[in-house]
Amino acid sequence: MLIPQCKQLIAKDDWEVQVSYWYREANQVVDRLANLGIDREGVTYYDSPPKETLDVLHADFVGATWPRNAK
Repeated sequence: MLIPQCKQLIAKDDWEVQVSYWYREANQVVDRLANLGIDREGVTYYDSPPKETLDVLHADFVGATWPRNAK
């Protein structure tokens, strides 16, 4: 249901949309949150970061990088 809604929004004439792809290594926090969401239904709101993201949040804060492994 979410994908069709996104497509409808993108198709509107009064929007300028640019879709970009980021490798998961470029945003470990979002990757971790996405993985947490796999096991849940609906939308989850957080008042503070879930404990499962604290390590990657800290790494992001200090500027750590993760190289992309080419296969």
